[in-house]
Amino acid sequence: MNRHDQEKITAIRARARREKRAKNSGPAAGGKKRKKARLVINGFFAVVAVLVVLGALLGSGDKNESAIPLLIFLGWPVIWYNVSSVLFGRTTSRINAIGGGFLISITYFPAALIAYTSIEEANALEEAERAGFSSINEHENARRRGFSVKRDLVEFERKEAINKERRAHDQALAKKIAKDERVAKQKERSRLRAEKCRRDLGCWAQKYVFTASRYCQGSIERLAKYDFQWTDGGGIFDSKFTHFRWKDKSDLTVTYLGDKLKLQNGFGAWQYHKYECDYDPQAKSILAVRVSPGRLTN
Repeated sequence: MNRHDQEKITAIRARARREKRAKNSGPAAGGKKRKKARLVINGFFAVVAVLVVLGALLGSGDKNESAIPLLIFLGWPVIWYNVSSVLFGRTTSRINAIGGGFLISITYFPAALIAYTSIEEANALEEAERAGFSSINEHENARRRGFSVKRDLVEFERKEAINKERRAHDQALAKKIAKDERVAKQKERSRLRAEKCRRDLGCWAQKYVFTASRYCQGSIERLAKYDFQWTDGGGIFDSKFTHFRWKDKSDLTVTYLGDKLKLQNGFGAWQYHKYECDYDPQAKSILAVRVSPGRLTN
């Protein structure tokens, strides 16, 4: 090989190296680099999101309250970056691309919120049904009362109903006992008053004076030989008797006395008479009646 051929081969190799460098540093190469950078960034966000979600799942017993909100929050930067780079990366400046991507990516939150709410409700309903409840509200009300399973709530309410019925029965019984005690005390007081009255002439005689007046009046009138005339006024509250004494204290019989009677003699003249009626209040019977001329002396 001569020198001319060597120089030609060297020139060809140099041109190939220049073309390779130009290819690696041109627009296509830049696009590949940006694509690789997006993949690296997206992969980073995805790995972080997965790690955080897994940590939340392992560290919390309720995945609906921890993992899903974290997933929603950590997924938003990934969507923001991709929207900015895909929709605006080649047509506008970097600042405009970031702003446009932000405005579009925030619509992700309502959709994510709706999805999260639906998942939350579905899980809550499933949990309520597993616990034996027919609705979420029923389950929540039971949990506020400290019951997570319906059978425990039913058993508690059954015992409460029994206790309520027992308390109502005890209260009714206590009221009845109290009432019976009041009635017994009233009866005892009445008995003591009656017993005291039976030993007192004034109380005993006054208690039956109107009854004796009504019973004795006819018997006294039948003792008149001719006509008779009462001078007490004849009112419903007027008594024929003004005085009384024991006839027999042991039998509780009383002699009632009065002088509000005029009797006519055979000549038509009127004369005051006093009268007596022996009366048994307990038997409501007249034992004897007597009439004699004159007036009572105090």
